[in-house]
Amino acid sequence: MIINADDLAWSRSVDRGIIEAHRAGMVTSASLLATGASFDHAVSLAQATPSLSVGMHLSFYRGTTILAPERVSGITGPDGLLLGSWTSIVSRLVAGTFDLGQLEGELRAQVDRAREAGIQPTHLDGEKHLHLWPSVFDIVCRLAVEYDIREVRVVRERPSVRPIPAGLTWLSARAARVAKGCGLVVSDATIGLTEAATDLAALARLLRRARAPHVEFIVHPGRVDEEFMRIQSVLPNRLVHDREEELAVLTSAEARCLIESAGYELVGRGGWERQ
Repeated sequence: MIINADDLAWSRSVDRGIIEAHRAGMVTSASLLATGASFDHAVSLAQATPSLSVGMHLSFYRGTTILAPERVSGITGPDGLLLGSWTSIVSRLVAGTFDLGQLEGELRAQVDRAREAGIQPTHLDGEKHLHLWPSVFDIVCRLAVEYDIREVRVVRERPSVRPIPAGLTWLSARAARVAKGCGLVVSDATIGLTEAATDLAALARLLRRARAPHVEFIVHPGRVDEEFMRIQSVLPNRLVHDREEELAVLTSAEARCLIESAGYELVGRGGWERQ
């Protein structure tokens, strides 16, 4: 099992929470936002923590871009910012009005920023899992191969009647075939998308759903402070105090016992390939 913390570089308080969960022996991997407010801080912590696998949380959902606004006008709004609405993005992808060439340039710039800062990404995934859209996923796989990144995220949750998880799982059936065709590694199952491990009972439920050889457990631990709330006022995020609840679980001895009792070994990126 890989326990992956999304949103590294969202804020310094989130960065600290992710490292805390890693040092507690739980989080084994993290996904870095190249456009995050605390990018430099996150990179510094990651470099000081070589036991933590660090990949990319590719973003074309909200906030600013790495590339200058005039170079990405086909994926942003009139204000030069990313659209901030997954329905708007998907609508434009369906209509063919979302510029895939500009998108590839922006995603490439995000990977380049991490590499130039000294981070060699171990995996690629995407904010709001928008990277799973077929034409976008093809770009992601192309970048993974080009940059020698071995793992990409697919979402493989148990069947659900909820439309978003069901849609992501459906998209991931095609995505897994494409990734494997490119020689990339994907999980056999995913947990943490439809329910967060905000208490031990929730963690136990999640582990009962995780029956597969290689599982990615997606988490969002962090601390909430004044800096976080300032960012929240500009870039609203549904995950606020859930982060601290999840951090409390992920740093508890009881959680480690639950995972061991379920029969899972915690590994970093590359751990699946070695098995």
